[in-house]
Amino acid sequence: MLRQIVILLLLALSASACAAPTPLPPTVTPTPSPAPLATMAPAGATVLPSDFGQARPTLDPNAASASPAPLPTAAPAVTPLAAPSMDAALRPQFSKDLDKLENETRYVMQWDVSDDLAEIQGRQQLRYVNRANQALDGIYLRLFANATPDEGGIEIHQIMVGERQADITLSQNDTVAHVAWGKTLEPGQTLEATIDYTVKIPKNAKGRYSDFTRTDWLTTLPTIYPLIPAYDDKGWHLEMPPEYGDVVYADSSVYDVTINAPAEYQIIASGELVQETRQGNRMMRRFIAAPMRDFDANLTNVLEKTSTQLDDLTVTSWYKPEDAAQGARALDWAVNALGVYEKRFGPYPFRSLDLIETPTTAGGIEYPGVVTVASNLYQDAGQTSFFEFATAHEVAHQWFYSIIGSDQVNHPWLDEALVQYATTVYFEDRYGLAVAQQIRRDYFERQYEEGKAQYGNLPAGLPVEAYDEDAYSKFVYGKGALFFQAVRDQIGDDAFFRALQNYYREFKYQNAQPRDLVRAFNQASGQDITPLYLAWIGQ
Repeated sequence: MLRQIVILLLLALSASACAAPTPLPPTVTPTPSPAPLATMAPAGATVLPSDFGQARPTLDPNAASASPAPLPTAAPAVTPLAAPSMDAALRPQFSKDLDKLENETRYVMQWDVSDDLAEIQGRQQLRYVNRANQALDGIYLRLFANATPDEGGIEIHQIMVGERQADITLSQNDTVAHVAWGKTLEPGQTLEATIDYTVKIPKNAKGRYSDFTRTDWLTTLPTIYPLIPAYDDKGWHLEMPPEYGDVVYADSSVYDVTINAPAEYQIIASGELVQETRQGNRMMRRFIAAPMRDFDANLTNVLEKTSTQLDDLTVTSWYKPEDAAQGARALDWAVNALGVYEKRFGPYPFRSLDLIETPTTAGGIEYPGVVTVASNLYQDAGQTSFFEFATAHEVAHQWFYSIIGSDQVNHPWLDEALVQYATTVYFEDRYGLAVAQQIRRDYFERQYEEGKAQYGNLPAGLPVEAYDEDAYSKFVYGKGALFFQAVRDQIGDDAFFRALQNYYREFKYQNAQPRDLVRAFNQASGQDITPLYLAWIGQ
């Protein structure tokens, strides 16, 4: 997420006595993109939530495992859910990727949106397999719609496990629900439950960068449903970071979501629209999203769109009518960023990517299959280069957050710092090395030096809550990005990008830990980068 503090830093620095860097001409003049960095001020690290070369790698047919046999279902349980067809979710050449998921969580959701878009009545069928090596006394659900008090929220009415109504215990300011049904869930057993809830959608919300809000031109619904958090070697992850931190740490899952809303509204959502049924003045739309970590939806009767087809991949830009030129420009940036990241990291597996102008007060926010960028960047010609940076950054998150997951609360550098560096690779590949070097010098190094002067040399690998918002930007997004340059300088380009491609293949749709990325660099280079890791990341 490109947060407001970064935008303020850009403006403050550009107004300071320090001279702005001399603009560097691009090596390629894009159309319709402007010359990069012509308006780029020396700036601090960006903060975005919810992110190069050899030939595109192909899937190893021997790496895909067969679908696991059904496991014994924990009693009591609801009737097993019918498995939806996922053919529409992935590009055809990646359809077998679903076989790589082992006992994945499945969400089948029905949302009935009120005519005024103020409320959603939700019913959710949930299938969860205990993949831990110990029995669980229940499960946990994250209720992120409750993250900002007095600005909307979610209320669970009941959870049924078979014929039994489960006990629900709320904590963490109602952002965590513990669900128990009187029995343990043994390793390998399956829980199937039905959840009924109501979501209140706030009008013109200000909390958490206005990511969950209802305006006159767009209603945004980011991860508003009960979500099962990740369970790893540290157990359940129930932490709630400060407002400037990302919240989702979850497994790649299968989503089958039907949204019943007034027919006048278009719905932009994670995954693919597979069915539309009109009933009077309402429209039911069914989306399939898999494998994805969470599900995002947006409703609008104002935004217009333009699309580009890249073989079997559709990239769409959504924008206000008055921002059509900037919407087309953002589409150009997104398409070119996709090309760079596919070349450098690995193929984008989904059929679509949507880029949306939104009312967020952050610069941008990423979701699986969806990139959102702040409306003010579309409307301020003085921030065009920053607009491009934010767009390329959020597209990179499709690789590092969406496809490869990580603990964004305790290890935020693992996706954010890498995405920061990936964004400079976009500029390098599109406009030349000199442009990328200027960004690193004036956009990362300067803020890191200011951070050291203000806070001391903090590690880049601390949890979100260990920093204030300013330090979070300077160290996670500034110092953290420079770690990747230090690794590249030591092991060379071939080993550096080969490591990232291997990391992508190994942890595609999985959750990675910091040690996994370090190991990828060590194996690709035949060197030990641990001293660099300790010097820059420090955890």
